[in-house]
Amino acid sequence: AFITLEDMFGAIEILVFPTVLAQYSGLIAEGKIVKLLGRLSLTEEKDTKIICEQVCLPEEALTGKNTGNGGKAKTRHPGLYLKVDGKDDKKYQKALQYTAVFDGTTPLYILFRDTGKLLRAPANLWVFPNEVLETALKKLLGDTNVAYVKE
Repeated sequence: AFITLEDMFGAIEILVFPTVLAQYSGLIAEGKIVKLLGRLSLTEEKDTKIICEQVCLPEEALTGKNTGNGGKAKTRHPGLYLKVDGKDDKKYQKALQYTAVFDGTTPLYILFRDTGKLLRAPANLWVFPNEVLETALKKLLGDTNVAYVKE
């Protein structure tokens, strides 16, 4: 199957082979928000595509569970994960100020409750996780809305 995946920044074509499509067919539907894992297909004189290898819901990416593959646990990517109400949320803006103080090389992932989208922040927003930052973010957003996943 060929799927067009869109986010706030653009669109890309996804190639899903039959075995992967059969495994995750319950998660793949028009207008559905999903987290997709795959590899890039770079071919000269053709648009870049993603070869889909795994699909999950954004909430499952935060909990580390993936019901799309028979209920098996899925490993999350290392990084700092935050759950916020939306981009206009004052707490989200404050959290970004906190993370800016601790500039680093650890990816920052943000789940927006209003849209259900899980986004990896651009590299210029990545952080240096530490106890001070984590404590401040948990105080601001709540304990269940901040998670640090180590390698």
